[in-house]
Amino acid sequence: MTHSPRPRILMIITELDRGGAEQQFVQLAIGLLHKGWEVRVVCLGPRAELCDQLEEQGIVPHCLGARSARSTLSVLKQLVENIRSFQPEIIQTFLFHANILGRLAAFRAGRSVVVCGLRVAERQAHWHGWVEWLTASLVTRWVCVSEGVRQHAAKNWKLDQTRLAVIPNGIDIDHWKNAIRFTRADLYLPSDAIMLFSAGRLDVQKGMDILLEAFGKVAPKWPRLHLVIAGEGPLRKELELHEVTKGPAGGHVHFLGQRNDIPRLMASCDLFVLASRWEGMPNALLEAMATGKPCVATNVEGSSELLGYGQAGEHAQRGWLVPINDPEALAAAINEALSSETRCTDLANSAQVFIEKQFTIQATIFAYDFLYRQLLEVSPMSLSTSMN
Repeated sequence: MTHSPRPRILMIITELDRGGAEQQFVQLAIGLLHKGWEVRVVCLGPRAELCDQLEEQGIVPHCLGARSARSTLSVLKQLVENIRSFQPEIIQTFLFHANILGRLAAFRAGRSVVVCGLRVAERQAHWHGWVEWLTASLVTRWVCVSEGVRQHAAKNWKLDQTRLAVIPNGIDIDHWKNAIRFTRADLYLPSDAIMLFSAGRLDVQKGMDILLEAFGKVAPKWPRLHLVIAGEGPLRKELELHEVTKGPAGGHVHFLGQRNDIPRLMASCDLFVLASRWEGMPNALLEAMATGKPCVATNVEGSSELLGYGQAGEHAQRGWLVPINDPEALAAAINEALSSETRCTDLANSAQVFIEKQFTIQATIFAYDFLYRQLLEVSPMSLSTSMN
C-alpha cells in the first residue's frame, strides 16, 4: 500500500502576526506546496498580516479566532473537525499553544504522525516544559531550531532524545543581501551618525535593558554613535524611562516601534547587536549576517552555531560573542567592533558567505520534506488511516 502522490500536511500555528517563527512557518508552508504537498494551514488566533502571503500562493488559512484561554475548548473542537475533514498524513505544529492543542486534537481525531516545533529554549514559563513532558507520548518528533534548543529540551524537559531532530531556520538570502539602505536623514539621524541597531520584541527575553546599559558605557567614547531599536512590547515604557535613555546619552537612543522595513533598517546600520537572555535560533542575527553586517551577540541558543566558537577570550569566527546579562562585556565587544573596521568587514563577509551556504530557506524546506517522507515510510499506521 502506498500513500497519495500528493501527501497531505496540516500545519497549525498559534498566530500569524509578523514574527520570526510565524514567517518561517509561512515560508515552510509555501515551500512544501511547491514540493508537491497538499497543504492546509490552521491558525488558532484571528486573521493577521501573514495570511495575505499564504493566500497569494493559493493557501487559504483557516483562522479560528481565539483571543484567550476561554476559547480553548472551542479551538480544540475545531481542530479535531479540521483533522477529520482533511485527513492529513502529517500534522506539523508551531509555537507552544498550537503544539499542545494540535497534539491533543490529533489524538482525539486518530492521527498518529505529529511533528511539533520547539522554537525557543524557554526559561521564563517553566510550566511549558512540564506540559511538553506530560503530553510527550502524543508526539512523533520534535523539531528543534538549534542544537542549543535540543540540549535544553533533553536536559531540562526530559524529552526523549531519539525523537528530537534539529532543523535550523532558513533565510531568503537575496531579500536581505539586496536591501536598499535608508539615508541618515530618512531616519532623522545626523549625516555622520554611526548606527548601532537591534530588533526584537521589547520584553525580558530580548535583553534590551542590558543593551541600554552597554550603550551608556560606550557612548561617551563615541559621540557620533546612535542606538536604533525596532520592535514593540510590554517593556517599552520602562525602557523609555531607563536611566540611560533619560541620561546624557538619551538623545542618541531611538525607539522606532513595530516596523515592516527591517531589511532596509538592517542594511543601514554599521553594527548589529543582539542582547538576548535566551533564544532558539535568533532570526534577527541570521538576517544581520545575511545582510553582511558585523554582529555582536550574547552567547544564547543558536548564536554560537551562527557566529562560530572562538578560542577562550577571543571573538568568534564570524562576529563577537559575549556572556548574557553582562553589560560590561557587551560594551567592550561593541567598542572593539567599532574600533576595528577592517576586522569588522572581514567577519561580516565571512558571516554572509556562511549563511549563504548553510542557512537558506531552501535547505530548511528540504530538511522538513525529507523528515516527513522518512516518517511516512516508517509509520504504516499513518498510511492505513489516511486511506480510510
